[in-house]
Amino acid sequence: MTSALPQGLQTWLADHGWTALSSERLTGGFSASLFALCMRSQYGAERNMIYKQFAPGRSDELYVYRQLIPRLGGYAPTALAFIDTPGELGILMDHAGIPVKSVLLMKDRAGRQAILTAAITWLADLHVRFAEHSQSWLQAGIIGLYPFQSSLAYAQEALQALTWLAEPRQPRSVVDASTLSEISAMMEWFYPRYPDFMDGRTTITHGDPHLENLLFQHGRFCLIDWEYTAVAVPSRDLAILLQDVLDDDMRHSLRTTYWDQLRQNGWRVDEDAFEIGYQACLFDNTLMMLGWEVSKFRDGHLNQPELEVIVATKLRWLRECFRRLL
Repeated sequence: MTSALPQGLQTWLADHGWTALSSERLTGGFSASLFALCMRSQYGAERNMIYKQFAPGRSDELYVYRQLIPRLGGYAPTALAFIDTPGELGILMDHAGIPVKSVLLMKDRAGRQAILTAAITWLADLHVRFAEHSQSWLQAGIIGLYPFQSSLAYAQEALQALTWLAEPRQPRSVVDASTLSEISAMMEWFYPRYPDFMDGRTTITHGDPHLENLLFQHGRFCLIDWEYTAVAVPSRDLAILLQDVLDDDMRHSLRTTYWDQLRQNGWRVDEDAFEIGYQACLFDNTLMMLGWEVSKFRDGHLNQPELEVIVATKLRWLRECFRRLL
């Protein structure tokens, strides 16, 4: 299957002697336009690549890939080219595997536990390995601090998405006017206090490591979509990865594994402070991702039964987080 490629990418390929043997536009509710490519270099070697063309106003990842990603080694796909032309911004990068969420669909519970345990261990290693480096990158202006103002903006978008879901025309919705009022009140209490909850040692955080941004190939993990990377407490990443795990027992086990891995790598864990930070990040990220799940449903990438399970589970998590933070 061959899809027409954006003009800027076509120009780069022609200028550098590369040939697209095949191309397929990927779908799945992405904000960017993604193309899976089989390429032939000017030397005749074939290489599987991904081209990511950014949506207007969503090109911060270009800066991250130019300034930060080369310092992280194999934790992100290797970029071959940056397309920066009028009307088109994009990255041509290695195809680094398939999403862990897709891998889990092919496993039984024990297999899912094993993959996720390996992923959590890998994430903890990333946080510990670059903790000291992240402070120098922060001072050099290569990376910034966690932008709390953006969290509230995404939460408000999520509330709007849930408001749409609560409309009477939606069949069997688990969201109603009372639920919306409850979430709005929780948001009003939570977001002014959010910075105070995220206290403790900081490191580089990816900012969006849900299980569709975490890739797996040949026994190795890799993260894509580094747009929201920032220096923050590591529970920021832990919470957003675990909000994709709907099995409560497994989620608790994975959280414990993560803490243990931090300790084994010499990171002193103040369990009370870490728990508060984790609950705060879980509240924020669960709410944000709820909005994204509703958007996927609206675009036809989730069916009604799947959405109902996700929304009911994550509304319960929001209430639990809120009670613990109170």
